[in-house]
Amino acid sequence: MAEIETGRRVVAASECDTLGHANIASYIAYVSDSGFAMMNHVGLGRDNILGGRRLGIAVVDMQAQYKAELLPGDCIHLRTGLLSIGTKSMVFRHRIYRSRSDGSEQLVFEGRFTKVLMDLEARRAIAIPEDIKDKLETLRLAPAEEGETT
Repeated sequence: MAEIETGRRVVAASECDTLGHANIASYIAYVSDSGFAMMNHVGLGRDNILGGRRLGIAVVDMQAQYKAELLPGDCIHLRTGLLSIGTKSMVFRHRIYRSRSDGSEQLVFEGRFTKVLMDLEARRAIAIPEDIKDKLETLRLAPAEEGETT
């Protein structure tokens, strides 16, 4: 499957700073929201967080590249893919694209986020169970996709 769409929205004026473009916090909020869509995709959605296995994913490191400004009214969509997976951690690539009216898109942000699987009761990182690893693998980017830029 590889990369999946994890969000779609319109940039609100309230998300923009005095320079007139979306501020850094807004980009991170978009990606944070898309992380919940990714977690749901691998079986770690809201029901799991509030009950069930009580597992969650927490960001422990991020690298961000801002490639273009986002302005109020811009339609955007986000896509997420898995770059690597370890015993307790995984690295995701989250991308934000501006959706254009002609159907094309422009990459405006790319981030690599290292995340760990957490036991929400113990509040510590734990080994990723095989069933979750299997679901995460459905998001793995092919080597050609890892560095591609739109």
